[in-house]
Amino acid sequence: MAAPGTYMEPSTSTTSLDTTLSADLVSTQPNVKFLQDPVLIRDAVIGFSDGLTVPFALTAGLSSLGDSKLVILGGLAELFAGAISMGLGAVLASVTEKKRYEIMQAKERAK
Repeated sequence: MAAPGTYMEPSTSTTSLDTTLSADLVSTQPNVKFLQDPVLIRDAVIGFSDGLTVPFALTAGLSSLGDSKLVILGGLAELFAGAISMGLGAVLASVTEKKRYEIMQAKERAK
């Protein structure tokens, strides 16, 4: 049986041993494809939902004011601010993950 988050090519064989071996070969490949990495899929779904929901809600709220220029300007400002915020969040998360990895390596070497 394939591990969660891995993609296994259809096999012509029907034995469970072949299926398990195929899943192990797919999951240990160093160049994991986009659709095989659950972390990337999760980040994409969260990014799409956040990137579409907030600008829509903001422009819907601003549309009650009746000024179309204000609605467009507010929507564009939120899109740019959201992009900057998500970019900085991703950079900070990767820097933190790198530092955590380096600390764990240093602890392993010290043992």
